[in-house]
Amino acid sequence: MGMFDKDKEYGNRLDSAFGTGTPFLLLGAELPGKTVETRFGDAEVAELLVARLANGYQDGSEFVCTTVATAIVNKVRDAETDDFPAVVELRRERSAKWGRDALVLQFVSPYHGERGASS
Repeated sequence: MGMFDKDKEYGNRLDSAFGTGTPFLLLGAELPGKTVETRFGDAEVAELLVARLANGYQDGSEFVCTTVATAIVNKVRDAETDDFPAVVELRRERSAKWGRDALVLQFVSPYHGERGASS
């Protein structure tokens, strides 16, 4: 295994692309049937099609981020076509089940602007 194999396997991390409390555009989400090994065991991967926001509008190109955060993976499992596009943000919430902070995806508002790179 090469030095970047794990990075390539995992892809762009959602929590690295966007800080908690930073609104961004969620354009789509899916469960591609991939898993990655974590210190807690194998975890299902969710892929999210996202874009940055500036002044409430899409800023830049769309790109894919991945996450293995259980709360987000479960939310993606319930996604429906009319859930997108939406303005969302990441938050950290205390998990009663696991006794530690969990990364969650919080809906902020529907998105009614145009899609596509603006810069």
